[in-house]
Amino acid sequence: MPGISEYKQVAIDSLIPYVNNAKQHTEGQITRIASSIREFGFLSPCVIDNQYNVIAGHGRILAAKKLGMANVPCVFVEGLTEAQRKAYMLADNRLSELAEWDMDIVASELEALRSMDFDIDLTGFDLDDAKGVVEDNYNPNPPESPVSKYGDIYQLGRHRIMCGDSTSAQDVATLMGGVKADLLLTDPPYNVNVNGKAGSILNDNQADELKDRAAKERRRVIRLLRNAGVAENRITALIPIIENTAWMYVKLEDARAAIRTAQIVISYDNGGGQRGIRENPLFRGYESLWKAYMLGMGRLLDCMPAEKAEEAKDGLDSDAPNTVLDIVMARRRKNA
Repeated sequence: MPGISEYKQVAIDSLIPYVNNAKQHTEGQITRIASSIREFGFLSPCVIDNQYNVIAGHGRILAAKKLGMANVPCVFVEGLTEAQRKAYMLADNRLSELAEWDMDIVASELEALRSMDFDIDLTGFDLDDAKGVVEDNYNPNPPESPVSKYGDIYQLGRHRIMCGDSTSAQDVATLMGGVKADLLLTDPPYNVNVNGKAGSILNDNQADELKDRAAKERRRVIRLLRNAGVAENRITALIPIIENTAWMYVKLEDARAAIRTAQIVISYDNGGGQRGIRENPLFRGYESLWKAYMLGMGRLLDCMPAEKAEEAKDGLDSDAPNTVLDIVMARRRKNA
């Protein structure tokens, strides 16, 4: 059974921290631990094995270094398997986090410490936090005439927020002021025509327009099948595939419009002298849509006589959305 074999002061320089230690310590936290050690002493020894590998106490060791200590108290453990060692490193930190604090008792203890002129910062608690959040019932009615007007831009430090339309390219350009975003977090209209207490969502009711586009593509595909001599009963059986393929076509058109406005290929330099290109993440989604569309069209072409299928395939490339794959591959060849 695993257990403690020895307790002694160990030179900090001889200790080997665990390279995959999952508990990260900020500089502020290390400073607090150091203050605690200065006030109370080093009361919790570090846990190490016989090869001086640190199992528990990484934060305390960093704090001891900050204090200029040469040695720290350690307990040596033996009998742990590799699996037990890894599990204990996680459990030693995690299990204490699962306990709940009685904040009324915490607040009472902190008040008592403050009455004794003790620095409560050393406990890691803040008296205001311990008292909890008090509901102030602040819920004013919105003004009849809002202060913010369409087009207003507010500067919040280095951040900007605009009262505008995120679907308007002009509004987005005005907000960004010539700066390109590194990341976009968006909740676009999902075409579900939401009508809630706050009203409806702009551009969230395009069902008719999308249906018209899908219907047009569906008619085009059915016309291809009929021109190829496919029987009507066979076409009827293929309607689910035709319908799905038509919607894929619509999605591809929209995806193409989005990807044309983005940088197709992103150049990079990893700082180590290695340069190259990689595809914009948008391309990955486009490529998946393209493959799904071509898979559906392939199944439909298989239903045609061979010579008719070849004729239909020749017209397919001009009717289908232009693939971005050709662009990317050309760029790859150029940079090879």
